[in-house]
Amino acid sequence: RADFEPILEYVESEWIFNPTVYPIEMWNVHSAVLSGSPRTNNYSEGSNNALNNTASSAHPSIPRLLEILRTFNAKTDTMILHILTGKPLPPKKRKRVYVQLEERVQKSVSFYGQITNLMYCKNIGYLN
Repeated sequence: RADFEPILEYVESEWIFNPTVYPIEMWNVHSAVLSGSPRTNNYSEGSNNALNNTASSAHPSIPRLLEILRTFNAKTDTMILHILTGKPLPPKKRKRVYVQLEERVQKSVSFYGQITNLMYCKNIGYLN
């Protein structure tokens, strides 16, 4: 407990009790977890990764780059149309282990406020 105290004090002073530096809305994902929304920016990272993998080289030629960007833009336009018209997007394939982890995270987060903070932290810490 004594070794952990300086870290706890730092987190409380810099993150929790200093909303002018880091507003809680900026870093707290409690409501996102409960609603099933993404907790990270992995979707945008995945999009960047897909764009890079499509290029198949670090420095594509200008014509190849334009072709890649047109294809990527067409896919994005299709997704936007699906969203605007209410048509469901094709489901993304997710590994079962990640689906199960997400379910466990959501269940653990739903206990917030109903158990002690220490027990809550232990629950979250043992999810993996």
